[in-house]
Amino acid sequence: MKNNQQKIALTIGYFLVSTISFGLGGVVALKNKPEVQAEQLPLTNNTTIECKIKGNINTKGARIYHMPDGAFYKQTNPEQCFETEEQAQAAGFTKSSR
Repeated sequence: MKNNQQKIALTIGYFLVSTISFGLGGVVALKNKPEVQAEQLPLTNNTTIECKIKGNINTKGARIYHMPDGAFYKQTNPEQCFETEEQAQAAGFTKSSR
C-alpha cells in the first residue's frame, strides 16, 4: 500500500512540475515577444507592392531588408514591409550590405 502511495505522490508531483514549467514557458514567450509587429503580406512571386523598407527571406532562410537607396530595392518583391529599420530588426531582419 505504501508503495502505491509513493507512486501516486510522484505522479502528482511530476504533473504539477510539468504544468508549472509549461505555464512559465508561456509567460516567458509572451514577455520576449517583440512589441513591434511587421505587416505580413500574402504575396505571390509576381506581385509588386510599394513599401518604405522591403523585407525578403532568401533560399537559405536569411532575412534581409532593403532600404530605398539600396542596390536591390527596386528589383525586390517584398515578403514583408516595414515603416522603420527598428521594425525590420525587431522582426529578425538584417540590413542588406548593398
